[in-house]
Amino acid sequence: MAPEVAELLAQAKGLADDGWSKQALEPFLQAIDLSDGDLDARFAIAEQLRKSGWFAVMSQNLPEDAWVFFDRARILYGQDGARGATKLWEVERGLSVAMGKTGQQEEALRHCDRAERLTQAGDQLAKVWSNRAIALSYLGRERESEEYARKALGCATDPKTRHTARQSLGILLIKRGEPEEALAYLEEPVHRAWALVDAGRFDEVDLAPGDRPRAYLILARKHLGLGDPARAIETLRAGVGVVERGRAGLEDEMARAGFQAAHVALYGLLVDLLAREQRWEEAFDHAEAARARSFFDFVVNAEALRARLLRGSESKRLARLKDTIAELHARRDLGEDDLRRLEELEFDLRSTLRRLRAELVDGDHADARGSLPAARVRQRLRPGQMILEYHVSNEALHVFLVTRESLRGVRLSCRPEEVLANVRDLSRTLDLTWRGRRRGRSTPFEWHQELVGEALLAGVPLDGVEELIIVPHGPLHLVPFAALRIGGRYLVERCAVTIAPSASVHCILEAKGRSRGLLERLLFVHDPSNTLAHVDEEEEAVREAAGIETRSLSGTEADPARVLAEAADADIVHFACHGEYRASCPEHSYLEMAGGRRMEALDILRTELPRTRLVVLSACESGRADFARADEMIGLPRAFLRAGARGVVATHWPVEDHPAIAAMMRTFYRNFPTSTPAHACRAAQVEAIAQGVSPLIWASLAVYGV
Repeated sequence: MAPEVAELLAQAKGLADDGWSKQALEPFLQAIDLSDGDLDARFAIAEQLRKSGWFAVMSQNLPEDAWVFFDRARILYGQDGARGATKLWEVERGLSVAMGKTGQQEEALRHCDRAERLTQAGDQLAKVWSNRAIALSYLGRERESEEYARKALGCATDPKTRHTARQSLGILLIKRGEPEEALAYLEEPVHRAWALVDAGRFDEVDLAPGDRPRAYLILARKHLGLGDPARAIETLRAGVGVVERGRAGLEDEMARAGFQAAHVALYGLLVDLLAREQRWEEAFDHAEAARARSFFDFVVNAEALRARLLRGSESKRLARLKDTIAELHARRDLGEDDLRRLEELEFDLRSTLRRLRAELVDGDHADARGSLPAARVRQRLRPGQMILEYHVSNEALHVFLVTRESLRGVRLSCRPEEVLANVRDLSRTLDLTWRGRRRGRSTPFEWHQELVGEALLAGVPLDGVEELIIVPHGPLHLVPFAALRIGGRYLVERCAVTIAPSASVHCILEAKGRSRGLLERLLFVHDPSNTLAHVDEEEEAVREAAGIETRSLSGTEADPARVLAEAADADIVHFACHGEYRASCPEHSYLEMAGGRRMEALDILRTELPRTRLVVLSACESGRADFARADEMIGLPRAFLRAGARGVVATHWPVEDHPAIAAMMRTFYRNFPTSTPAHACRAAQVEAIAQGVSPLIWASLAVYGV
């Protein structure tokens, strides 16, 4: 190894060992650059990256830094042939642990799959199975989790590996409601305290929480069990502070979302206790702080980041990187050295963007609270607007009613488990309703609309409300709120309805959307598959009602890259095509383009739509999203809003190709230029109701943004 490489490697190791993971990355990268062609030096660098990754994730709780170290080590080991191949299983396992620590359990399972294919029997396999058991448990797949935890315990021989396997099984037993049995397997103090609290043995809990969020939750539950709610609230506040500090250290948006989701129970219990004491404003602030925080961070900081990327030496360096990467991608004759260089350049680009975003979040552009306080939310509302923000827990269902004049909370009289069961039944009846109508029989869909409507909206004062901004929580994101019935009328007949991931996100988007210029250009994506019978009627209706310059892309013209490029120069983008929601990986939900190619949510996230006022997704399931990660709304609507669109109209469920769609779009576009998307959508839905159109068609539409 060359002396300068050894010196840089020692510098990187020292920084990483002292907890300066981000600062350690630069000397690691310099050492890699200088070691080009020296396989022994690169293997040594990979070894140190792997060790620093485990130190970052296990000793310092820095999972995103660990992910960078493991990812880079994986690339270097992959270049080393048989020697490096023996180490790949461990970096894949490290990547699994890092993803799991940030709450991205599906990603953790994917890395477990790779690690399992690369590993040998015995303790190596036991370690991978233990990680798999933990990820499966967080996903609620308890039976599979127990199977892998017991398999890991059965094949582990090393004492440390057996300890990990026992911990995994003990945690699973706690989650399954068997805390006394779990105590036989648990040794780690936080997990034992968790089991003791669940078993009602509060006096036996003696725990110093330190910087472990779960420990604060356990201690708060102990104080509640001993009849001291004031101390429980104080403990939870301290725990929330620990989560906020840990979250601030994460650079990646999805890592922050996953970390928040992993500790959302802290916020939930705090909201419940504050609501119990009717401290509604404080409860609202904590409810806001628990949801869609990463989305809020991006919306607040996006313009400042864009400005920073467009000036100074960083912009020139990034431009050179992007140009070189594009040139390499365009070549068809890439050799092994070119592929290695391409991989390194892409890694450099990702690392630079992460660093810039981290610096921005640490600076003055980020809101220190991570959400808007109640007073600022109220100030940003217009007369006639009301926010309904729901909070669901095991013991109660609360709703915050926020107007410009006041904020108050209500504990709904219904039992949460009954409401959630009815919500799930409402969702299940969608398919049955269409089959029943075709056979001429009545169906339970309308009955569930009334039942859920009375549960969620009873007592909400709607007189004088012109627009209702609904912030669902957890399973309530499945509810088609506009179609709920109360007092014999649909909610949308009373007022316009907008769906938002949080009140803070809605207020920021609305503030950015107020500077509306004239609508000049509309891009219509015309069924690239050529299989929709009524799409011609829909395009004709949109062209006639919008009354602005309209460009249509169909057939082979509707290539994903071309559509996104032309969308950047349009005020309105209207998709009339097939779409699919991917529940297992919402980031890959897509719209079908030319030749069956897919425009995925991830593709949209990589583009910019600074001009776009509105995106209309007239496609099946285009409005569905994953809210499991702290209500972050992972799916197509979020992707377009992140790209710069001010509002999105999308569908809750698969929609029949029906001539009523064209009529609704005609009414929508006639109203949109002089009103908001929510009011234009309401006009279209109310007209459809008057014409007897099934709610399965008109109620599928929902408005996100402004």
